[in-house]
Amino acid sequence: MSTFFRALERAEQDRARRHPAALSEPTSEWGPAFSAESRKGFEQLKLLFDYAKFDIGLYITVGMIFATALAFEPAVFKFHRGFLSLAVGFICLAGIAAGIIASRCAHFTSQSELWAAKFGPFRWSCLKGESWTYVQHFCFGIALIAAVLSVLMGDGKWLPIAGCTP
Repeated sequence: MSTFFRALERAEQDRARRHPAALSEPTSEWGPAFSAESRKGFEQLKLLFDYAKFDIGLYITVGMIFATALAFEPAVFKFHRGFLSLAVGFICLAGIAAGIIASRCAHFTSQSELWAAKFGPFRWSCLKGESWTYVQHFCFGIALIAAVLSVLMGDGKWLPIAGCTP
């Protein structure tokens, strides 16, 4: 046998000793319950990631509609520009929260791990994962309320009640 093949064989043996081969299937000592539970957590995490991607797309669409309404003079109905600007701001905050959740999904193997971990933007440890979902939905809810108030107060009938000026 040539020197090259002997060296190659020795290198493979050394590598095998240093790094045991990864198992492609769970061993019998883990049991089927653990692997099913692990798969369920991973599937939930994938669903959460898909949900966060959907939310980001929704927030971009709604935010663009609101921003376009702010940019052009209203033709069909009038709206309150302050409330609509507030709605755009809260839509952006909801999108940021959804992006933070989506960006962290790759770092975990189950949704429960993601829920329990503290993370935030720029590697800050601000809130737990579950709290980020509350922030996301709260901001979107406030944005919708602000958009509805913008339409309701846009005609000027409710302006004195709210204390706003036209």
